[in-house]
Formats: sequence, C-alpha cells, structure tokens
Amino acid sequence: MLNAPPEVVAGYRTLHLEEARYPGIALQCAPAEIAVWHQYLTLFNKTMRREHISLSANQDDAHTSWGLRLSLASAAVASAKLTLDATLAGYYSQAFALIRHMLETWQQMAYVRLNEPAARQWFSPDGVREPHQPNQNTIARGIRRFGKSDPVLQDLGVVETEISNLKEGAHPTVLTVMQTATADPEQLRLGATFNPDLFRRTWRIGIVALAPLLHEIVQIVQVDEDWWNEFGEIRAERSRLHDLAEGDNA
Repeated sequence: MLNAPPEVVAGYRTLHLEEARYPGIALQCAPAEIAVWHQYLTLFNKTMRREHISLSANQDDAHTSWGLRLSLASAAVASAKLTLDATLAGYYSQAFALIRHMLETWQQMAYVRLNEPAARQWFSPDGVREPHQPNQNTIARGIRRFGKSDPVLQDLGVVETEISNLKEGAHPTVLTVMQTATADPEQLRLGATFNPDLFRRTWRIGIVALAPLLHEIVQIVQVDEDWWNEFGEIRAERSRLHDLAEGDNA
C-alpha cells in the first residue's frame, strides 16, 4: 500500500490482520445487534447526504446555529461508523471514547439549538482571534436551563448518565486490562481481541448515542413520514434486543 519494504509496514500489517479476524466472529455472535447499528448508519447517511437549506434567509444567529449544528451532525456520522468499526474489531475501550464523543456532540447540537447566540463562540470573531467554545459543563448546564420544557430532550438524563459512565471506560482502566487478556494467564493480547461480554456492553452503550443524535439532526433537516416510520422500527428492534439482553443478565 505504501510501496515500502515489508519491514516498514510489518507492525501495521500484523495488527490489521489480527483485528480483521474479529468482525466475522462478532457477526456470528450478535447478528441482530450489528444489523441495528447498520440500520442506524443507513438512516444517518440517507438523512445527511443531500442538500440542506437553512430556514433563515439572513446571516443571523439562527443561520449560524443551523450551520454549526449541520457541521456537528456530519462529524457525528463519522464517529458512529468508527465506533462500530472499533467495536467489531475488539477495541472496546477505544470505542467508549468514540461513544462519548458522539454524546458530547449531541449535547453541543442541542445547546446551540436552544441558545442560538452561543453558536458564535465556535467561530473566530474576526478571523484572527481563536474561537472561545464553551466547555462541556457549561453546555450541560445550558441545556438544562434552556430546555426544561423541550420534548426533544426526553433522553437527557440517560445521556448524562452514560457520559459520566464513559469517563472511566474511555481512559485506561480495568476495561483496558480486560481487553488484553487471553485464555493463557501468561500471555497478553497485543492489539485487538474479541470478548462477547465486552462487545454487548459496548453495543448497549453505543446504541444509546445513536437515537438522540438522529432525533437532534431532524431539528435541522426536513424528513417525511417514511423517515419517522423507519426510525421507529429501528428503535423498536433496539428496545427488543436490549430487553433480551437484560433478561439474560437477570
């Protein structure tokens, strides 16, 4: 690929071949769960990959907020795909960091929808000075302040709980150690691994991030009744699989 001697790419190639073993194993272990994630990604793609027009004809706060949310939504689609790739390959701790990225992206989208003047903070005020984007704590407080009666924020409590939980998983912790374990206590895994329990844990948390993001995206772009029907069917299947998993753990 790099037109380089084998010894140059040997490290990457070894890791790549190792991780390439696991998507097939994951698919055999949890085909329905993986299908739900793919359905979400397909809906993301159909929703975003077309022309979008701002409802505001002026270069005002509403237009700036709309453009920023569209950019954040585009980035979230990429994170959703990368999260699935990492989960299928067996990089669970790394996937947790990506899931947190998705949830914090959702928070930012919701915040600037509710507080449109704040969108200016994501951009340089004069093309020279750096933007002064608010931190996530300010954003979280702002969502609660401005969105008390907002029906779109019905999953706010769940999202905040998951962000808190992901703080540990996204950093080197017990989860990272588990990811390197093998059946032989004297050997460690270098690179990816597959663990069905960690896979399902990552899936359950990751799937929480996808629905709120899509729900927020349709506050930016127009969708029809077919879109909502498809969205509802995916959520119903997600709930069914989640309830089955909870039953297995009971």
